Amino acid sequence: MGVVFCLVPVQVLVLALVLVCPAAGYNLDQEHSMVFKGPHSSMFGYSVLLHRHNSGKWLLVGAPVANSSHQLTQSPGAIFRCNIMDEKRRCDRLSAGQSFCGKTCEPESDHQWLGVSLSRQPGENGGRVLACAHRWKNVYYSRKDGQNNKLPNGACFRYESDLVSYQLFIPCYKDHQRKFGEDYGSCQAGISNFLTQELIIVGAPGSSYWTGSVVVYNTSSNSMSVYQDDETGAVSYGSYLGYAVGAGHFQSPSSIEVVGGAPQYNQKGKAFIFSTENSKMLQVVSEVTGHELGSYFGSSLCVVDLNADGLSDLLVGAPMATGTSREEGRVYVYINQGEAQLKETEFKLTGSDAYAARFGETIADLGDLDDDGYPDVAVGAPQEDDLRGAVYIYNGRKEGISPKPSQRITGSSLGHDLKMFGQSLNSGIDIDDNGYNDVAVGAFLSDSAVVLRTRPVVQVKASLILPEHIDQRGMQCQDHKTQTVCINVTICFSVAFKHHRGAIGTLKNWYQHPRVSQIYIHYKMLQSQLNVLLCVYSFVTPKSFVFGDEDLIPADCYPEKFNYTFKVGSDVSLSVFSSAAFFPQILEQQVWLLKSVNNFQVVVEAVFSQKPSMAVKIFIIAVSLVLGLIILTALIWCLWKCGFFKRNFKKQEELNRDSWDYVPKLNKRESST
Repeated sequence: MGVVFCLVPVQVLVLALVLVCPAAGYNLDQEHSMVFKGPHSSMFGYSVLLHRHNSGKWLLVGAPVANSSHQLTQSPGAIFRCNIMDEKRRCDRLSAGQSFCGKTCEPESDHQWLGVSLSRQPGENGGRVLACAHRWKNVYYSRKDGQNNKLPNGACFRYESDLVSYQLFIPCYKDHQRKFGEDYGSCQAGISNFLTQELIIVGAPGSSYWTGSVVVYNTSSNSMSVYQDDETGAVSYGSYLGYAVGAGHFQSPSSIEVVGGAPQYNQKGKAFIFSTENSKMLQVVSEVTGHELGSYFGSSLCVVDLNADGLSDLLVGAPMATGTSREEGRVYVYINQGEAQLKETEFKLTGSDAYAARFGETIADLGDLDDDGYPDVAVGAPQEDDLRGAVYIYNGRKEGISPKPSQRITGSSLGHDLKMFGQSLNSGIDIDDNGYNDVAVGAFLSDSAVVLRTRPVVQVKASLILPEHIDQRGMQCQDHKTQTVCINVTICFSVAFKHHRGAIGTLKNWYQHPRVSQIYIHYKMLQSQLNVLLCVYSFVTPKSFVFGDEDLIPADCYPEKFNYTFKVGSDVSLSVFSSAAFFPQILEQQVWLLKSVNNFQVVVEAVFSQKPSMAVKIFIIAVSLVLGLIILTALIWCLWKCGFFKRNFKKQEELNRDSWDYVPKLNKRESST
């Protein structure tokens, strides 16, 4: 929706350029962050997930080492559900028990790390949730050696949208001896997971002696696909394939491919893209490789369509990459050229390039935060600023992604003594119903999780309509009781926004440069107006002219009086940035309480840049040449008077003495003797 305004006419004494205002998409609000606290030393915040079911809005938080109420179970971990609507920020634990896991299975939940990963089916209102515990163990009795064996299969709990009912999912247990072999006994499934509408994607980095694997379960066909290393050796031993997983449309906008990260592949790391067309085996269709030893390239992944062309692009984190110091971290960006052909950009995302920041530890798709039609991403650097952590926001665009962040949010700026802020990130849910996704950030070293709300974006377009000519013979205004010339300026602008609640009104305040003569304005009051701060930039530079007292003009400007008609451009288009006031009482459905006063401000600053005319320049040059010639002539005359140009010649006798064959003449007395 939008509103259009016009102010007509505006009489201005001096032609003015419009003030340039810096702009960027910094609409994540830090002043009104929501902080949730968990049990002490539980690693509350290691994973976070925003969830919505009907009218309920929740923050799900993983605490992998939280204690259990059952004394027989040691630190199994937990999933906490925090009600965002609750002003007291209370959180309760989700049920995650299991009594039966199979005929040859006896579960052991001690130190299982429940909450190591969380994911949700896409969609604004509801969807299943998957929470995993990659260190869940199956106490398996082997008839061969007659003893129990603890197999760290890993397990996941698939919750319904209401977060009440759930199912136990153990991808590496089913017929593990007969179907997958002993290689899957220690697969540690669930260290990463990802959900689509039909697929459950789980990383299993311990499979095949830590070669790793990716397990894909199709809920529609009730079939399971898995990557198994073959004779081609596409994935080497010890690669940790499945450390991070994702899915997207790489080969075509309608296909779904699976992505798996292998941070230990040849010690440089690699990310693989798999086709899911084969119902049993995943096939590698594309891959990207890291450049630096020990960078842990592939430990974090983000599948997102950065340029909105219908094909998924890929961001790969290398949090231990080293630049000038140590482990600053890097994020590599790959743009999809079609059919899963990925092209690496010339630049890498680096954050602040801070020492041991681990930039790229986690990457999240935020959706379109700034309402420009391209999705934005967040990158966590949890060890930056002495473990306080930071999160960087990067904006998608037609070319792919901006190389510089539009916003940097530090844990120290939010207070609450946050530690490891940025270890986990999630978005995709609008918790305050303003049409923009909000963001959850985990800070597990301080047992905290933070929700950052996105402020609405107001798009403003403006134009100035100026007269074709300025007739300086029409003295219609006064400046210091002196008749002078005015011009009529028409300002039009339109305001567009996603959602609007409550009454809107405007108050127009005009400002000027303190050293420039007055700007006279007449405007027409409007009925339908909006509370925004309007700054106009990218204005074409007109020729300047000056009226009034010269002592009011800045010292670096050249005043000049005109007595002829001066022509300026008409119907000038302007680019505009506006920032809307944030609404702190967003949870009140019927109240729209503004933080700022109801002002609409257009900032106008007169800028003079008139250069001296050509005639003045020629006169100065001519005078300088004449004076230079006079000074040069006087200098030559003085030197001549002082004898500088006179030469003294040696006598012939002195010249002869300077030669090698000189023989002095003897006088008569000497010659007679």
